[in-house]
Order: sequence, then structure tokens, then C-alpha cells
Amino acid sequence: MAFKTIADRLAAEGHIYRPSEPKFPLKTISYILNNPVYLGNVVWRNKTYPGKHQPLIDPELFQQCQDIIKGRNRRIGKSDLELAGGLIRCSHCGQSISGEKHTQTRSDGSTVHHIYYRCANNYPSPDHPKVRWRKAELEQAIAAELAKLRIKSDDMRTLVRSTMADAFADIGTQQRKQSQSLTKRQSELKGMQDRLLNAYLANTIDESIFATKSENLKTEQTQVDRHLAQVHLIDPSRGAAALAIFDWSQNVAENWLCSNKSTRREILDTLCVNKQLNDVSLCLEMRSPFRELAQRPFFDNPHHIETSS
Repeated sequence: MAFKTIADRLAAEGHIYRPSEPKFPLKTISYILNNPVYLGNVVWRNKTYPGKHQPLIDPELFQQCQDIIKGRNRRIGKSDLELAGGLIRCSHCGQSISGEKHTQTRSDGSTVHHIYYRCANNYPSPDHPKVRWRKAELEQAIAAELAKLRIKSDDMRTLVRSTMADAFADIGTQQRKQSQSLTKRQSELKGMQDRLLNAYLANTIDESIFATKSENLKTEQTQVDRHLAQVHLIDPSRGAAALAIFDWSQNVAENWLCSNKSTRREILDTLCVNKQLNDVSLCLEMRSPFRELAQRPFFDNPHHIETSS
């Protein structure tokens, strides 16, 4: 929404700036929307400090307003700024990383566009570093982080995949064997309980022994029933999905570079819990199991495994 549109709406709703100037000036609207005083802060000599007055709006609403305003200045909200709009956060202050597009006119009259990503905090603390990355640099940093998921050794990658395939293929067989064993134990426990009761009724064991043994049998029966109910909780068909995810992870860096804007964002949201950027580095906090896959020092060193085995 443009400042003029806001001024027109305020006038239509009957809001008066001052008797001599009923309509709100555009500069005044801009000043109000950008003023950190409404957050409970005060500004002194171009520095922002916490004030003692009650905030009128919360920081999230204020930042949303700033994002919209900066979008008019080509900083966020553009379709070609796929890494902006809250996808990545500043590791120093937690603000979103916004994008800005600059157009440079050359001496021959042609134009060239430059895209940068920066911290959207308009009122950083004095110790806040300048967080500003070129688009190409940030894209390469992301690709480098995603490349950590790939097992470098072809032999090791093949071994891991084949081991996963064998493990999932064996799930169905193990489930059937475990189910048969637990069902058999259920029957045995029921028979033991019946014999114990008969012995008690025949006065061949006293009441205290009967109570103790009966309680033990009931406890084991409960455990067997619980284990039997959990045998089929793992669906063997999930093995195919796990292998597909593993294959996808091994090529995700290359796929990310070749993907369109929406797919890039989807890939990062799928892989990462948090995505933070500072003045010198990018930090992607991976979800499990991708986190474990990225932190695998022995996968890329098969000689280490041979030596330690």
C-alpha cells in the first residue's frame, strides 16, 4: 500500500492531521510508520535505546511494516529475491534477511542488475556487524553447506545404500519371527497362570507364593502384549521412501542450484530447522536425519574404518 493510498484512506475515514492541513502529509505517514518510539524505544543522536514508556505495537508488527515499506524500495517481496522474506535470519539480532536489487547504468547506456542480501534490522546495535552478501556468494555458500550431505567416496556411498536396503528388506522377516515368538509366549503365560491357579485351589501352594508368582506372570503378560502391539508399527514399505530420501540427499546441492525459486525455498525448509547468516558465514541447522548425515567424519574416510575394525 502506497503512502498516498494511506493518506486518502485516513481522509476518507475522517482522520484530520491538523485544522490547517486536514490531510496527512506523506512525509508524516512515513515518519509514523518508521518511528521506533512506538516500540517503546527512544532515538538519541542516531542511536536507539530502550525507553520507559509503554510500547504501542509489538516488534513483529513493526518489522512486518518495515518489510512492506522496504519492499517498495526493492528490498524484499520481489519474485527474484527467493532467499529473502524471512527464509534466513541474522545470527546477531534475529531479524530476517531481506533482499535489495540495484540497477547500474553503464557508460554505453546499458544496465546491469546486482542483488544483495542483508540484515533487515534498520536500528542495529553499535556492535552489530554489517551483514550484506552478494547473491552469487550466498548461493554458493548454501550449495557448499548442502554438499556436506553427500558422501564423497563412491564405495562408501554404495555400501551405505546397500546396507540400508538390506536392513529394510529384512524388516518383514524379523517382524514375522518376532510376532510368532511373542504369540507363543502369550500362550505359555496363559497356561502358567492356569496351572498356578489350579495349584492354589488344590492347596499345594500357600497364598503368599500364589500372589507373588501371579503378579510376576501378569507383569510379563503386560510386557508381551505391549511388544506384540508394537511389532508392526514400522511399515516395511517405508524402506523405499528412506532410500529415495537418501538418494535425493546425495544430489541435493546440485539440484538446489538448478531448481526454480519456489523449489529452492522448499528444499531449504525441508532440510533445515534454522538458517542463519552473519557477516562472514552461513549456518544451516539440519533436521534429523540429515544432521547426522552431514556430521559423518568416518563416511568419507573408509580407510579409517578398516584400520579401526
